[in-house]
Amino acid sequence: MINTPIECVEDWRHLNNIDKGVDLLVEALENDRKIGLLVDPDCDGITSSAQFYRYLTRYKPNVEITLLHHSGKQHGLSGDIIVGNDIELLVILDAGSNDVEQEEELASIGVDILIVDHHLIED
Repeated sequence: MINTPIECVEDWRHLNNIDKGVDLLVEALENDRKIGLLVDPDCDGITSSAQFYRYLTRYKPNVEITLLHHSGKQHGLSGDIIVGNDIELLVILDAGSNDVEQEEELASIGVDILIVDHHLIED
């Protein structure tokens, strides 16, 4: 068995805006908001999406999550992703940090967006 020493584990409370992200997700769950989960098509995107989905459906079995998949190897909010009118919270894991235009468009129609990403923001 492998046990990671605690000094090698990053404290989640040190992540930028994590408190806002937690509040956004909790509010969505408490109010039965419809969640869209954009699945990034690489290993860390698929793994993080699977863990997120599994955790939420165990925590709240009746949560409504719509999975959004790319048609190929695209990332983030590329042109092939269609966010349905019923999605109230869009969760993007492992992507989305630089999709500012698409995110502003979704926000303008009332879609909240939660991005959890390790990629650097370009602008």
